[in-house]
Amino acid sequence: MQKRRKKGRAAVRLFSCYTEEAANGKADAYFTVEASLIMGIVLVIIVLVIYVSFHLYNRCLYAQDSYLLCMRESLIKDERNLVSELVSCAQGQFGKKYFGVMDRSVSAREAQRKISCSGAQESAHTLFQGSPVMPGIDWTIHFGSSARKSDPAYHIRLYRRIRFLAGEAAEAVKK
Repeated sequence: MQKRRKKGRAAVRLFSCYTEEAANGKADAYFTVEASLIMGIVLVIIVLVIYVSFHLYNRCLYAQDSYLLCMRESLIKDERNLVSELVSCAQGQFGKKYFGVMDRSVSAREAQRKISCSGAQESAHTLFQGSPVMPGIDWTIHFGSSARKSDPAYHIRLYRRIRFLAGEAAEAVKK
């Protein structure tokens, strides 16, 4: 029994940070101070990682939603004002699924065969605002996308008509 105890103490002495008092169960106070400082820093880092991940999540959602808006408007065949319709549909598309949104602006423009949607979103995170970690700045996401105007039904009909005429021409050549 005595030998086991000595081996245990010898194993503790291998680490340079342990002293004889620590092996006897009397730890110095500086271990507690160091642990409290490290845990505070680790907690701040974890919260910052969570904020940055929400920021990136919002950025991905804005890219997806702006493209969906453009694609839906590009498929409309009517001769109406697509730009004003896109801006009015933006609130329904974006909804309330974003974290920490303060202000959002959306604009659209229509070129020859292309419709574009762009905008910006500001978010204020008040947890660390005014501290050296985040010195009172607002995070802004700029997003934009575009889609080419198309008429899928017209292109499908055109392809089928060309294929039919090519088949007719091939039969005429065979005769």
